[in-house]
Amino acid sequence: MAFNAAQVRTAPSGKIYVGPLGATEPTDVTTALDAAFAELGYATPDGVTITPNVEQEDINVWQALMPVLSPITGMTLEIEFMLAQLNEETMSLYFLGEQWSDDGTTATLNINSNPGSQERCLVVEWTDSSGDVYRLVVPRAQMTNREELTLTRGESINLGLTFSALDDNGIAGYLLTNNSNMIASSV
Repeated sequence: MAFNAAQVRTAPSGKIYVGPLGATEPTDVTTALDAAFAELGYATPDGVTITPNVEQEDINVWQALMPVLSPITGMTLEIEFMLAQLNEETMSLYFLGEQWSDDGTTATLNINSNPGSQERCLVVEWTDSSGDVYRLVVPRAQMTNREELTLTRGESINLGLTFSALDDNGIAGYLLTNNSNMIASSV
């Protein structure tokens, strides 16, 4: 493969969506998402971090100084982001998915001491610096971590969340794009 500066891209903008399990998943990058998906609004300038990880266990033998086999023993796919926008959806998500109630003057979010599953369908959408669109779809994403909520005078209140993919009939997720470098008939 030759050097091609046109294939070097940045991700200057994007959107993060969560939906219930069973929501209609996207199959392209242009069709509007199912109405069951909620856009989570602004994220901090660090954007989204997508971390695939493969775990392996080295098998060593007496006769060699290096492993003779290294089978894969596990795999994770984590999606981490820091939300900068506070609203019903983001606060409810951060505080484990409870619903808000209000009496017309005061809104209340009960923080459950025994919350149910935090499993969602997650979509991360971004447009790269050349205008190509991508959608990472994780059909089964479990919220696995929340960053501490820091309240200070000089910085925005941010909601840090981490989701981990769960197996969905043999896949962790899938990536859709209209980038012509990825489409065989365009290359």
